[in-house]
Amino acid sequence: MIRMLAYDEIEDSCVYEFSYAENGDREKYWAESSFYLNWGIQENSIDILMPYILKVLPEFDGYGPNRVTVDEWERIRALAAMDPERDLTLDDFFANVDKWLRAGNGGNAHFWIFGP
Repeated sequence: MIRMLAYDEIEDSCVYEFSYAENGDREKYWAESSFYLNWGIQENSIDILMPYILKVLPEFDGYGPNRVTVDEWERIRALAAMDPERDLTLDDFFANVDKWLRAGNGGNAHFWIFGP
């Protein structure tokens, strides 16, 4: 199962932060406008996405900032949609990420994924 975690749902610091484009130049993480996924094999983990992310972004830095274009994200989504063995909660997850991007990314063509 995968779903976006809000700032107040974070249980520890081992999370991936999905952050709006405007937050990429800041030195401090943990924006309340961001959403979060757990690290490792557990509920709401980025591990469910990693096979698709790494096919599109083979240089993805699991510990650092990653600038992800909306086009790359769409390719990640398409790969997941074509996988008959995918976690079916990914469909709702991608729809919710779309809503999140429309709500606050200011029309920018990228966003950030910060590693733990």
